[in-house]
Amino acid sequence: MGIKNLMNYPDVFADIGNVNLFSGKTVLHSGELQPLPTELIGRPDGKGLVENRLDIRMRYMKGGTEIAILCAENQSDICNAMPVRDMGYQYVNYLDQIKKWQAKQKAEGKKLFTKWLPDGTKLKPVITFVLNYSGKKWESPISLKDMLEIPEDQRELWEPWITDHPIHVIDLAEQDEETRKKYHSDFRHIVDYLACKGDKEKLKKFRQDETRIVAHPEEFLDMLDAFAGTRNYRAVKRTLEKQKKEGEPEKMCVLYDMVFGEGLQEGRQEGRQEGRQEGRQEEAVTNARMLFKNGVSMELVVASITTLSKEKLEEIYKETVDGASD
Repeated sequence: MGIKNLMNYPDVFADIGNVNLFSGKTVLHSGELQPLPTELIGRPDGKGLVENRLDIRMRYMKGGTEIAILCAENQSDICNAMPVRDMGYQYVNYLDQIKKWQAKQKAEGKKLFTKWLPDGTKLKPVITFVLNYSGKKWESPISLKDMLEIPEDQRELWEPWITDHPIHVIDLAEQDEETRKKYHSDFRHIVDYLACKGDKEKLKKFRQDETRIVAHPEEFLDMLDAFAGTRNYRAVKRTLEKQKKEGEPEKMCVLYDMVFGEGLQEGRQEGRQEGRQEGRQEEAVTNARMLFKNGVSMELVVASITTLSKEKLEEIYKETVDGASD
């Protein structure tokens, strides 16, 4: 859900599309994208029910004209039946267009009978792509033909009659630095996080990077929870909502420290070991000072850093903020 929330922002979706569909060229602009319902239900013949739920679905408009429907599917694991699933996504999107045409004709008192569509009618193209967050290269089928069992001595007979359906898979963790630099939205933080591939040193450097700014803090917190299973995630998010800070840009490193509270995950694990209490307290003090320096409120720091008392945090605040202004 966290990734979906972030991708529903047109600026993030446009960024993903520009990098992966158009090699970084700015084709899509946020003002030209309109989020569409992701649940599509229809009866193509008036009898059987067709239902499909997509992750993200956007209408692309240019100069007031609808150009295409763009759909993205988020995969935290690799699906061996993705080509068939993608066929379903394509089908319900085209079927939705057909049903709208049919409704228009009916409203005008016109009957189509077996034609389904008026002569000369054209549909808008539907582009679907799969974002692979698994951290592994997608080596499962990427087309319908990959899924079909055909004896070698029969291929020449049957393959010409098979309509193939290839899919567009994007292995996010495999994208090189040159490609990742083309992202300009909060999605850049996600692909850089995945590129660390569990390397503790790389992750530490990534989390402490003070140059990274998050445009959509709440949705970024959702992403942190999805990827890292953080403890203070809900408390921090509730406090942000109370302070009506949603939508205001934040430093990524500040959000990380607010959520993790006691520091990085590896620091917390060490802190639980006997004899590490003092080191853990020192780390919490350092994190509190950094948060106060970046303008984080007392209420939010208290909710984030649970290893220090409110009195101790107030003392740190006076030293860090009041002391700096003297």
